[in-house]
Amino acid sequence: LAAVRHMDAVLDELRRRNFLTDDLLLPSPYRGQTGPRTYMGVCRLRSGTPHRRIDVKAYPGCQAATALVYFTGDAWFNRSLRACAKRAGLTLTDTGLARCERRRVGAQKKVTKVAVRDSVKVRNERDLFRLFGIGYVPPRYRICAENDNCGSIDKGGGAHS
Repeated sequence: LAAVRHMDAVLDELRRRNFLTDDLLLPSPYRGQTGPRTYMGVCRLRSGTPHRRIDVKAYPGCQAATALVYFTGDAWFNRSLRACAKRAGLTLTDTGLARCERRRVGAQKKVTKVAVRDSVKVRNERDLFRLFGIGYVPPRYRICAENDNCGSIDKGGGAHS
């Protein structure tokens, strides 16, 4: 929870250094919550350089593994991992992994998530990959659009090192 607890101090320091120039969304005040805190703003590296959008998220330690996997993978990689979770009867987001119930609904019998159940504890990234029965994929191989080796998300377990 340290990152979540200290987010305000970090943002204050970035403002003091004139890195953050405008606030778009301030994090809600910390009151012992267990989920992530989000800040959205505008920053500038130094005077005379372009302004850029910046998002800062602080997660409690229990969500670190899923947040890290989420933010180090591109869209294709993340969709592939979510498909692994779905096949296992789970749902995967940046905030965690949980058991879920899906049913076919509507005239087209589309499979829809109808309930999210108990969280599944994941200590680290390697645990997450192990749970899906696939080899660990280091962050440098999680950008599939630029990497021919990204196809390792399969049941072959051939992990990149």
